[in-house]
Amino acid sequence: MSVEARAANANALKENPLLAEILAEVRKEAVRAWIATHHEEGRAAREFAWMLHKAADRIEALIQGAIDDGRIAATRLTAPLR
Repeated sequence: MSVEARAANANALKENPLLAEILAEVRKEAVRAWIATHHEEGRAAREFAWMLHKAADRIEALIQGAIDDGRIAATRLTAPLR
C-alpha cells in the first residue's frame, strides 16, 4: 500500500466518530479500573490499567504518524526540483 493510500485510510480512521468513541471508552475503562484497584491487588492490576490507557494513546499516535507521512510524501511530490 502506498504512503498516500495509508495516509488516506489513516485520515478516515481519525475522523471516524465510532473509533474516537471506542478509544475514549477504553481510556475511561482504564482509569476506572485503576481507581477501583485496591492496594491488596498489587501493582500488576494498576500497571495493566496504565498500559491499556497508553495503548489507546499509541493507536492514535500511529494513525497520526501515517497521516503525517502522507503529507510529507505529498510535499515531496509537489516540491520543485533543485
